[in-house]
Amino acid sequence: MKGEFSILKGKVEGVRSESVLYGKTITIIGDSYVAGHTLDQSLTWSAKLAAKYNMTYNNYGINGNALPVTTISGSAVLERYTEMADNADYVIVVGGKNDYNYNVPIADFKTGL
Repeated sequence: MKGEFSILKGKVEGVRSESVLYGKTITIIGDSYVAGHTLDQSLTWSAKLAAKYNMTYNNYGINGNALPVTTISGSAVLERYTEMADNADYVIVVGGKNDYNYNVPIADFKTGL
């Protein structure tokens, strides 16, 4: 049936060119949930979403990264966002896990976000 999709073996099938997402640009920034941790970035959920809708995809994820504080893995997301392409139709920020691990106060996290 037109407009349906299925998930087979982790792959999303059934591109809908009439979707509002089709052909847009998506930029995502954050920690290992964005970078893919040990996976190739092409296997992340955001890469699959971009592929499904024929989107231009920009991934600015760094494993171990935190939102408002610099860590051993690099500059804070709050410092790195200026390096992002500025033509995105959609921007997704993913963070919180490493901030929790580094005991970042929730007020600092909220301010950073």
